[in-house]
Amino acid sequence: MPHSRVSAGEVLKAVEQQLPPLERERENRLLDTIRERGIWGLQEVLEALQEGRLYLLAVPWSLDARVFRCASGGVGLSREAAEAFCPGEGLEEVPLKDALPSLARAYNVRLDFVHGEAEARLHEEFGGLAGLVRW
Repeated sequence: MPHSRVSAGEVLKAVEQQLPPLERERENRLLDTIRERGIWGLQEVLEALQEGRLYLLAVPWSLDARVFRCASGGVGLSREAAEAFCPGEGLEEVPLKDALPSLARAYNVRLDFVHGEAEARLHEEFGGLAGLVRW
């Protein structure tokens, strides 16, 4: 069996250079798919997520939104929206990035974080959060 003169480190370096552009392309294709058959906007996506209608959530790498979280884990952008999910429970205001992982686990939703150009698109064209629906 012939031996390569290229070291594993050289192969890794070459592959690492190719990955970021491929990842950005994949992220933009995901947003194109969401544009065709998904939903977007913080309020709409949070409602659909908690109704179990999503299977994938596109999330910007820098997520600055805050939500009101119920003791049972439900969230809303406003105090009133959160109380609709969990009447009579105590609420706390938290960063959405802290609440999303447990929501994703609870509803079996994959989180797909996007960077760069796709992240800018997600903020500008999709209102900061977008998802693909199960049905």
